Amino acid sequence: MKLTKADKVAIQGGDSNYLVNKGIRYYYDKDYEVAMDYYHLAAAMGNGKAIGCIGTCYLYGRGVPEEIDLALSYYHIAMDVRDVDTFYQMGKIYSNGEGVEKDPELGVYYYETAFAELLDNYSLQDQFSHPALFAALAQEKLPGGGMSESISTSYKYLLVANMGYQLAIDDGAFYFEEELESIKTRMNDPIYDDVRSAVKKQFKEVIGLEKYISIVVFALIVKSLVRSTFSPLYLIYSTLSL
Repeated sequence: MKLTKADKVAIQGGDSNYLVNKGIRYYYDKDYEVAMDYYHLAAAMGNGKAIGCIGTCYLYGRGVPEEIDLALSYYHIAMDVRDVDTFYQMGKIYSNGEGVEKDPELGVYYYETAFAELLDNYSLQDQFSHPALFAALAQEKLPGGGMSESISTSYKYLLVANMGYQLAIDDGAFYFEEELESIKTRMNDPIYDDVRSAVKKQFKEVIGLEKYISIVVFALIVKSLVRSTFSPLYLIYSTLSL
């Protein structure tokens, strides 16, 4: 891999996020070896997300041999630095039994840890950049899931996931289009027929905006003007409780 001028400036400036995000773009383009090069650079700079991404490549054997133990080792290192994506990924593999013995309870534990970490330690903008986590939480809140059942809360999580994927696509992450369509399909499931209208109305009343996607724009504007506990995003999450 030949480093670009921008890569070198990012390295000199300690911008590991630039490198890991570039690696993610290569990953979704299925250029896994180049993705791993960028992940390793970012990981060497202490980026927890990059460390988790390396684990994912070993989990699925993308760009490297499939090695479950090595994948889990990278995941544990990433969790030590409280990376939300890795907590989510651990929830996913234990919930589905991907390379490990299936353990739905442990999967839910990791999902809940990821959610708590997201609310406590991540910025407003970053809180919208984890739609897969909210999609997983929505599934766990349905009958037969691993969390206390709540159809309305499940639908609220899907609304947040829908916003997150739409924002990512608007920002150029077109590889999430399939995930967005999946969320929209789930939102139309008949199981939500009795709560759909009420939940959407609640969101509109709490936020005071007709277009859900403009929540983020408004939230970023007020971020520097008000305390975080009174921000629109905090109000969204407040509505997610049972």
